[in-house]
Amino acid sequence: MIVRGTAAASRRRLVLVGTCAAGLFLTALAPNALAQSTSKTKTKDNAFTTTVQSPCTGEQVNIDGKEDVQTQTQQNGNITKFTFKQHETGKGVAQSSLAQYQYLNMSGNTSVSSTSCTFYVRITSKQHLIRQGNRPPKPDDFFAQSRLLIRMTNCEADPTVESFDATDCK
Repeated sequence: MIVRGTAAASRRRLVLVGTCAAGLFLTALAPNALAQSTSKTKTKDNAFTTTVQSPCTGEQVNIDGKEDVQTQTQQNGNITKFTFKQHETGKGVAQSSLAQYQYLNMSGNTSVSSTSCTFYVRITSKQHLIRQGNRPPKPDDFFAQSRLLIRMTNCEADPTVESFDATDCK
């Protein structure tokens, strides 16, 4: 009978210790379990104007462009993942010949994970400026390279087109 009583008490202690251990485990995980993942998306439009020299004709081309940057912020605990989507469009007009150019660039996603909401990212992309209208005797489509600076302050994106430069003749 003493053995039976000891076994029952032993089981009760085991159940009690197991319950306490499970409670401590859940308490330790509670902050992470309660920290839910939050997500938000914001879009900023950034118009810019610049003049580049066509590498094909040597002519100055006035560019009116627009850079749309969509920032998706996903916070999970103390890590924040930022995903930037770019959409660039623009038109150009050659100063002397009045030749018209157009470009469109749907850039891929750029993702950054950080424990800080204050940092910056530079993204470089290449645009193909395509001559509109009648084709000239000498093709004059050309490429340009743009560099976008995204400053993050308090998890808010502030995009700026740092440069837009003509590069190669197509």
